[in-house]
Amino acid sequence: MEQPGIKRQVPALTEGEVWASKDLEAIPDGFMTPGDLATTLQVAVLLKSKDRSYGLRTGSNLPFVDLQSSPVILVGAFNNAWTMDLNHNLPYFFDRGGHLREQGGQHRVWVSHRSPDELAEEDYAVVARILNSKTGNPVVILAGERNCGTEAAGEFATDRGQWSQLRGVSRDALEKKNLEIVLHVSLDHCRPTSMSVEALQVW
Repeated sequence: MEQPGIKRQVPALTEGEVWASKDLEAIPDGFMTPGDLATTLQVAVLLKSKDRSYGLRTGSNLPFVDLQSSPVILVGAFNNAWTMDLNHNLPYFFDRGGHLREQGGQHRVWVSHRSPDELAEEDYAVVARILNSKTGNPVVILAGERNCGTEAAGEFATDRGQWSQLRGVSRDALEKKNLEIVLHVSLDHCRPTSMSVEALQVW
């Protein structure tokens, strides 16, 4: 999910079982932020509940051909080269300067600001689904300007209750069309406390 590299199998969990620190593995050729890890676990739990098989990959050497073999969920933005590559033609994209920008329309720019003590009080995140990406397979992007926003994107994508915010979008569109959502996220010590939809495109 997060960025290029090594395939890792995640052990199945039985009901009531949790992962502990001893179950996590250091990644020598990359890193996984707390927000990336939280999102990855949220997605893994959801896929498991739907009896869907999956694999995890991370690192810096995932070739494009591997993205062509199955649908992909990309976690993280600026620490994920494939997110940065595949998002630049979307209605809302992360630029190389660390901002989230609108491609057309009002050309809005979303930038999260830090409080005086340097703790972020907000973040912006993207939840996107591209059904026919350049990989030839569906791609989902769950990413924030910071890792706190990435965690919020994962929570939004895996919580059906959050989708009630998309009141003007038909069920058919939600299931069968490309979509991209920009979220404004309120934070308390990097934990998402609320999310609101800032922008939405369906095509």
